[in-house]
Amino acid sequence: AADAAAAEAASKAALGKLVELFYAKFTADIAKWQEANGHQIASAGERAAKTPLREILEGSAVAARGAERHRTSFTYADLFEVFVAEFERLQLPKRELRSFLIEIPVVPASVFKMLEAQCLVAATRKMALLTVLSLVECKPSCRWQSLRLLFRLAYSGGDDSSIRFDTIRLVINKIYSAGP
Repeated sequence: AADAAAAEAASKAALGKLVELFYAKFTADIAKWQEANGHQIASAGERAAKTPLREILEGSAVAARGAERHRTSFTYADLFEVFVAEFERLQLPKRELRSFLIEIPVVPASVFKMLEAQCLVAATRKMALLTVLSLVECKPSCRWQSLRLLFRLAYSGGDDSSIRFDTIRLVINKIYSAGP
C-alpha cells in the first residue's frame, strides 16, 4: 500500500512538471507570435482578440494555405504528439491522460481525432468516452468539440451499433440527467 501511494505521488509530481512544460510552451509560442506581429504594444484585450491561437499552437496557417509545411519551429501540437507517443510507449493508465488534458492550457485538435479512434475500439471505448465527458464538464474551451464528437458517434458510429449505444447511454445518463 505504501509503494502504491509513493508511486501515485511520483506520478502526480511528474504530471505536474509536464503541465508546467505545456504552460511554458503555450506562453512562449503566444509571446513570440505577438512580438513578431507587433502586438506587444497593444492592450491585453486587443492582443487577445487578434491572436489566432489555433494557428499559432498547431501551425495550421501554413497548412491551410496549401503550402508545404516547412518546419522552422516545434509547435505546441508537436509537443503534445511527443507526449502521447511517450504515454503510449510507457503504457500509462488512460485516466492519467484524462487528468492531464484537463490541466493543460489548450487541448490540441488532434486529441479529438485520437479520442474518436479510441471510441471505435471496444477495449478503449469506455475510457475514451469518460475522457470526453471530463472535457465537457471541466474544460469549457473544449465543450463544443467534445459535444460534437459525442453527437457524431451517436449518429454515425459506423457499422458497430454498440458505439452508438454506449455514446447515447453516456449522453443520457451523464450529460442530459445532469441538467437543471
